[in-house]
Amino acid sequence: AKYATDNKMAYQPPPSALQEFYKKYKIKETGKKWNFHRGKRTSQEEIDTLASAVARNPYVEILDLGENKIGDAKTAILAAALQKNNSLVTISLVGNNVSDDGAKAIGAALQKNTTILTLNLNKNEIGDIGVKAIALALEKNNTLQSIDLAGNNIGSDGGKAISIALEKNSALEKLYLGRNKVGDVGGALIGAALEKNKKLQIIDISRNDIGDDGASAIATALKENHCLQRLDLSYNNLGTQGGEAFGITLAGNNSLAAIVLGKNKIGDDGAKAFATAIKQNTALRIINLFSNKIGDDGGRAICDALPHNNTLETIDLERNLLDERTRAMLKENANASLSLRL
Repeated sequence: AKYATDNKMAYQPPPSALQEFYKKYKIKETGKKWNFHRGKRTSQEEIDTLASAVARNPYVEILDLGENKIGDAKTAILAAALQKNNSLVTISLVGNNVSDDGAKAIGAALQKNTTILTLNLNKNEIGDIGVKAIALALEKNNTLQSIDLAGNNIGSDGGKAISIALEKNSALEKLYLGRNKVGDVGGALIGAALEKNKKLQIIDISRNDIGDDGASAIATALKENHCLQRLDLSYNNLGTQGGEAFGITLAGNNSLAAIVLGKNKIGDDGAKAFATAIKQNTALRIINLFSNKIGDDGGRAICDALPHNNTLETIDLERNLLDERTRAMLKENANASLSLRL
């Protein structure tokens, strides 16, 4: 992206109030990073001045406002400034009590802003209504590359809105949705969207109450999707069906490099399906199956598969139901370069 810093002649010196702002917070007027991550409540005067500075400053590229308890009204003021700024590439609003109204303002900003590449909204209070506004912006925004919406209150309707955005968006590479409530319905819709999406490389949908139906839809998507490189579905409700679906799909997928399914219940049959994938897959570097109720039958199936794979770098089988003999066999069959966690 081309930033305003490429045209410094167009920059007008800020008024005295902004000069005082830079001085008070020890910010260089031409500095690229402004760090206000401090865990305190930001006053109205501070937000007003900061928003004015953001709107007018063409140098700043990184703005960290994490843990400032900004809330919706102040977020809206800042979002309005983002519509005018054309230098910021990274913004963090982690832990700021932002709910739906604040998210709507951010969505409006993303409709117009063409320089922001990374947006972190982790640990806020955004629900379905707010994420719909953000998702609507993502349908049109072709600049944003990474968005973190983990730790909010996004449900199945929000998952649906995100799925529609994923079908249309051609820029987003990283999507973090962990610790939300999209459920099986939202998971299935996101899976259907991944069949069409040709850009996303990392998606984290951990801790979202996704079961076998949602997981199976996502697994099916991997038959058509050849751009996703990392998938995290840990701490969900996958059972044998979900585990088998991924095992079958991954036997033929040659793009996914890391799959994290820790803290599910794929059991022995799911592990056996993964064993088949391990024998045939040449792209996976990381398989995380910790705490999945895998017993000795599943463990030994994986053990038998390991000598057939020369590309796997890490496999995590911690907190499963493997006896000492199975553990010993796994260690014996693992090649020297494999990190085996038992």
